[in-house]
Amino acid sequence: MGNHLNPTLAISNRIFSSTQDLINYALINKCTAIDYSFHFGINKTPDLKEETVFIENISERGFEIRFHCPFKSIEMAHKNKDFAYYSLQFLKVCVDIAAEFGGNFLTTHIGLGFKSMDELDYQNALRNLSALVNYGSKKGLIVCLENLTSGWTNNPSSFLKLIEDTGAMVTFDLGHANSSPWVLRKEGESVEFLKSVATYIVNAHIYAKEEIEEKTGEPFHVPPETLDSISPLLSALIGTKCNWWLIELKIKEQVDKTLSLLRSFLGRK
Repeated sequence: MGNHLNPTLAISNRIFSSTQDLINYALINKCTAIDYSFHFGINKTPDLKEETVFIENISERGFEIRFHCPFKSIEMAHKNKDFAYYSLQFLKVCVDIAAEFGGNFLTTHIGLGFKSMDELDYQNALRNLSALVNYGSKKGLIVCLENLTSGWTNNPSSFLKLIEDTGAMVTFDLGHANSSPWVLRKEGESVEFLKSVATYIVNAHIYAKEEIEEKTGEPFHVPPETLDSISPLLSALIGTKCNWWLIELKIKEQVDKTLSLLRSFLGRK
């Protein structure tokens, strides 16, 4: 377990399709922590439960695990109350699975995968995120909300209000902050964004920025070539209680380089 001055550097299970390849990579590179993302395309509980065999394999090797719910077709803030409620129940199963394997942190989102805010309802967001936070608390698990590049979590003021009103903690995504309209319009800098929610940050997602693939319209994460683009954010993170830095990249060579950069940065600190 790391601390804010010497945070745990975690890697994502999404680097490899094979759990054994993931485990081998982690052991070779002396990574003791895995951030487990459930498959983004699923929306049925039986499919969710099928993932426990992979989590069990990771857990049995002694890795510290935190959990991430990047679902593209699950939305607890949806304006359709029935669908929002279904999404909440689905996310509660994620909490159950995380707790079963000793997980203490789970990251969720509001508005991920939905192109228009017209599809969402703010009161449903408040009600259901609060309910998920309370459900997690009863299981000994902290529910965290991640900042995105769109919606209510893409700027400091509305993101902070959601956090304060629901009791959620924060997973601060550096790339999303750097790519947020609030930063791109020069309303403020990403370090200001981070500092506005600093007391709530317990996880960080580390990469340079998010861009959109021209052909598919899908977002992808850009790795840091050097630490110049993110070192102010990393230094600000050192001043928080965040002790978990996930290298949120899926290409092995990019993970290799970023891991080396972060170890060098922390070594200097």
